[in-house]
Amino acid sequence: MFYQFDLVIETNKLVNRFEANSFKVITEIMDEFKDPNVRVLFARLLNDLNVKIEVIDNFFNDVLPEDEDIRRNTKSIIKEKFLDRLYSLMNVIMFEMGYNFAEIFDYHYWENMQSFIKKLWAAMPEDKAVPGAMKGFKHLFEDFHDQVVAKYPTVMVKQLRDVGSMYRCRSWCVNDDYNLMIPDKKYVKDNRWNPDGVAYLYLACGELNESYDGTVNMVQKTCFEEIRLKDGSEVAICEFLPVKKDAKIIDLCYEDVDISKLSRELKEPPEEYAQIILDVINGSSHITRKMKRLVKENTKDEFSKKAGPELKKLMQELGLDKKIEEVVYSRTSSLLLGLIDESIFEVVDKTDDPELKAYLPFRAFSQYLIEKGYDGIVYRSTRMNKVGLSGKNIVLFDKTHATYKEGTMKKYKYSSGQYIEFS
Repeated sequence: MFYQFDLVIETNKLVNRFEANSFKVITEIMDEFKDPNVRVLFARLLNDLNVKIEVIDNFFNDVLPEDEDIRRNTKSIIKEKFLDRLYSLMNVIMFEMGYNFAEIFDYHYWENMQSFIKKLWAAMPEDKAVPGAMKGFKHLFEDFHDQVVAKYPTVMVKQLRDVGSMYRCRSWCVNDDYNLMIPDKKYVKDNRWNPDGVAYLYLACGELNESYDGTVNMVQKTCFEEIRLKDGSEVAICEFLPVKKDAKIIDLCYEDVDISKLSRELKEPPEEYAQIILDVINGSSHITRKMKRLVKENTKDEFSKKAGPELKKLMQELGLDKKIEEVVYSRTSSLLLGLIDESIFEVVDKTDDPELKAYLPFRAFSQYLIEKGYDGIVYRSTRMNKVGLSGKNIVLFDKTHATYKEGTMKKYKYSSGQYIEFS
């Protein structure tokens, strides 16, 4: 007879056998149900699965050669097969219970991934080991960088000329002296990306087509939020222009990415490319006759095997194989960067974090990016998020890569939530 704790026993067996986040997520979802009858149902399901896994493990342990690659690949296949089986069964069971398992799974899965990335991120400065991680954050990013960014730099890399308008402000009187808008290393401290005494240039950036209140635009508003403008304060702000227009900027601002939607799209081929292939086939009597003959002369499985090479050749001739590869890489990079964005960019206040330990990973990562040849980073404004808005910032590692635009300085007084411009 199954008791409630049997679910815990069967869960531990499964999770210990497969060190994969997907299995862990499914068992966490099971454990959320406290109804004894439901827990018994889940326990029986896992018990049946675990018995089958044990039988297969014993069989393959006896027949497989000692070659580690073969054993590793076999275990990977077993994992995928049982994961698909468990996912399908949970989908049916929870549908009958009135739940959408796919949505619940996505929510838990990406929440776990964000938690894992946060642990890797926090451990980066001291390069500490994180349970469940084969590599640290920098090593994982390095792999991603070499496989995706190096091949398709336009996915997440832009030039300084392309980041939009840039503004910087100061919350004290600058007496129309534009030079006071340039940071001085003697006074630089408590910043996100740079160690104290190293002057990076921080700017708000973006398009000017969105107004905040009719007086200031959203880029200016981002500036004001970043300096924690208080009621009654006076502030000066001016526009900045790129000097090194081709400065290499990495874009880490992905707050608008729908992670669950993007993860589903990864499994789907781009529809527009599939339509192109169909149009080409329909427009070519030679290819159409060939495909019809393959359909007529072969079973469904045989057709798939024989038509595959023909379609692959056709895609290569049309250049679609490269285009589809780029779409997949773009989706993959957006997914990973969206996860990083959601995981690491949080509001940091000295009142809660007096030593600003939360900034240490950012400073370590900026040094890594400098070594990789980057000139700056676009990232989201957590201060704007705190007031329910969206904004972007850019940090330039060399403060001479942008400079103030003469004649653009404006002064405002912030009072009762409004920005009043001085004439």
